[in-house]
Amino acid sequence: MGPQRRASTARSVCPSKHNWVTKFRRQSPETEKNSRMKISSYMKPKYAVLLVAGLGGLFTVLNLAFATERYVDANSANPTSPYTNWATAANVIQDAVDAATSGDEVVVTNGVYRTGGRALFNGTMTNRVGVAKPLTLRSVNGPQFTVIQGYQVPGMTNGIGAIRCVYLTNGASLSGFTLTNGATLPTGGFLGDFIGGGVLCGEIDVGTFFLTTNVVVSNCVVSCNSAADSGGGAAGGTLINSTLTGNSILRTEPKAAGLGAARSTTAR
Repeated sequence: MGPQRRASTARSVCPSKHNWVTKFRRQSPETEKNSRMKISSYMKPKYAVLLVAGLGGLFTVLNLAFATERYVDANSANPTSPYTNWATAANVIQDAVDAATSGDEVVVTNGVYRTGGRALFNGTMTNRVGVAKPLTLRSVNGPQFTVIQGYQVPGMTNGIGAIRCVYLTNGASLSGFTLTNGATLPTGGFLGDFIGGGVLCGEIDVGTFFLTTNVVVSNCVVSCNSAADSGGGAAGGTLINSTLTGNSILRTEPKAAGLGAARSTTAR
């Protein structure tokens, strides 16, 4: 079966100057059931079907391919692409994400993941995990045991070299992680560079970045992250059964918003 261990609980500690806590509770059973169907980790067997219009408006199935699970273990001794079993699991989450295709599931076991990363869009803002395709990223044992850690510049937090925890494109999902110590660049002309210190949910279209709520972030703890503009913890996305605490923003004028989350949908 592979690593299912429960090691000692991973904890994150951050300054208490912005001790804002938001808890997004579970939805009603029926609503939660419908929401979970959006997340491929609850859909087994997983498969992708390619359809093409045929004569008479009928559809013909051209290809039926089961989606693939990729595995990540911080202590993997033999990380070997394509990371499709625990014996060859990646030890960096980004490696497994890069090897995955749309519809795949990346499964991560216990550990603090603080290495690797991907710069997207204009190439200046790095994400510890950058998911630029619609796939599922989930942990085995939940946020108490599985941490994605960004990077805050000493002495200034939001500066050149800061690393956000996670970026998720339209249609992707994230479940069961603690996201901590993430930060954005201090300013800039590109929206995606200075919002969403913990997690940013959106896509780029014709050179413009758009936030989206068609990304599910569930059962996560988003803690001690910082953004220059808004969404210290999260920007965009639909947050389900997740906790935001200790996140902050640099912007101080009255229209500044979103110490915890900005332009996100919350499910209660």
